[in-house]
Amino acid sequence: MRVAHLVIGGDLAGGQLVALRLADAVRARGDEALFVSPARGPFTERVAEEGFPVRIVDVGRLHRAGGGLRLRRLLRAERIDLLH
Repeated sequence: MRVAHLVIGGDLAGGQLVALRLADAVRARGDEALFVSPARGPFTERVAEEGFPVRIVDVGRLHRAGGGLRLRRLLRAERIDLLH
């Protein structure tokens, strides 16, 4: 299974750290996890150092067509089974 964790930014914050713990659990199960972020920052650097792929995609304003389409293209290209 391939899981993508969508975070709201590249900074270290509570939600991002929870997503990292979930990604660790996914990897421990033998599945794959990656992160999608609208910007680079301390968090994206940390997960990259831990061996997780990071995709930077402008997903700002997902309620508008542009952000949603960019995310959809990425999810299909990466063959993602689950978006968190």
